[in-house]
Amino acid sequence: NIHGNYQVGGLIGNGYYSLITNNYTTGHTTGRKEVGGLIGYSSHGITTFNFTTGNTQSHGTGVYGLSTGGLIGSDYNSLTTNNYTTGNTISIAPYTGGLIGQARRGNILNNYSTGNVTGTERVGGLIGTVFLSWPEPGSTIKYNYSTGIITSNNYTGGLIGSINAGTITNNYTISKTNGSNGYQGGFSAMHYGVASFANNYWDINLTQQTNCHNDSNTGCDYTYNEESSYFGSTGIPFDETKLNWDRNWQANENGHPTLIPN
Repeated sequence: NIHGNYQVGGLIGNGYYSLITNNYTTGHTTGRKEVGGLIGYSSHGITTFNFTTGNTQSHGTGVYGLSTGGLIGSDYNSLTTNNYTTGNTISIAPYTGGLIGQARRGNILNNYSTGNVTGTERVGGLIGTVFLSWPEPGSTIKYNYSTGIITSNNYTGGLIGSINAGTITNNYTISKTNGSNGYQGGFSAMHYGVASFANNYWDINLTQQTNCHNDSNTGCDYTYNEESSYFGSTGIPFDETKLNWDRNWQANENGHPTLIPN
């Protein structure tokens, strides 16, 4: 188990211009700010084919406890692909995600999280917040999914807590959201001026949310926890006209799609 204060990771505290591949952690990681099950803070790096199974927890409050993720606490301008987390992620501060707490200007592709996520604000099954500092470009988030239970006071999203800008396409979530008040959404609680938001799915039964996000269901479609709503007659997940799904998703034993290993 790893205990620290700032930029605490189960493997690496600060991953700057680093290639981090084919690693895993099984212990619990605890810190105050920018805490990740694998990496506390990642900048301009590549994180690929890693996984974590232990719990990740931040004990910092307010701005002194921002950004807690099951894999990466805070991610800036990095490529994060083909990773997964199964442990729980817990914080008493904003920006908490099953995979990444705060994502800025990165590419997040083909990842998933199955653990429960608990935080105070901007909490998601995969990412707590997708953030933009103008005039930076937004993040690209594609082919990811989450399945845990998400609990927060505000901005509670099945996959992402809040989205400031970016390209968010071809993701799905069956994560149940437990928001005590404020904004909630089956997929995302809130998004502002997203450059591209399309072909995203949430399970209307399992998430217990009738809206995808604060702007209703634009860019989303829902499933309803039956295999027929995930797979059409040809076996292609979701909408059979969206052929990109065919190269990335497959059926599994419980009927929900999973990513095809690369």
